[in-house]
Amino acid sequence: MVATWHDIAHVIAVVTRCMHKPDRSQWNAIKHMFSYLVGTQDLGILFDPNKNLVIVAYTNSDFASCVYTRNSTTG
Repeated sequence: MVATWHDIAHVIAVVTRCMHKPDRSQWNAIKHMFSYLVGTQDLGILFDPNKNLVIVAYTNSDFASCVYTRNSTTG
């Protein structure tokens, strides 16, 4: 769940805290989560083994304004 379903990891973590006696809000969250899973079961990422894979990543992080981690050439 955590490695593949990042978008539902938080919902599961919160809902499982009240497994012993869930109230209406937890049941509604569980039903919403299952409807989301049913609606996205045909989605995924496919990799073609015959093509070169190029991974591109972007971030808006400034490493907490730390000059040492922002610039790898700085000591």
